[in-house]
Amino acid sequence: MTTSREQWPRTDGTFETAITRLESRNAQLQQAVDSHAVVDQVIGVLIAVYGLEPAAGFEVLREVSPRTNTKLHAIAATLIG
Repeated sequence: MTTSREQWPRTDGTFETAITRLESRNAQLQQAVDSHAVVDQVIGVLIAVYGLEPAAGFEVLREVSPRTNTKLHAIAATLIG
């Protein structure tokens, strides 16, 4: 059983619309996973360098975000470099 787009009926576009919507959702979820991994890495650095608990490390990032008007994942990505 294959799921290529060419095998889907295209009479009214509903399958193509559903596939497009699912692909978009998949991309959003992948971005969320990637962002979460970077944030976790930075929290690990804060734990190692400053001896913070994980929740305190996240709190540091959470407090910096609105003060700098920067999304939390962008701060983490900058720190990881």
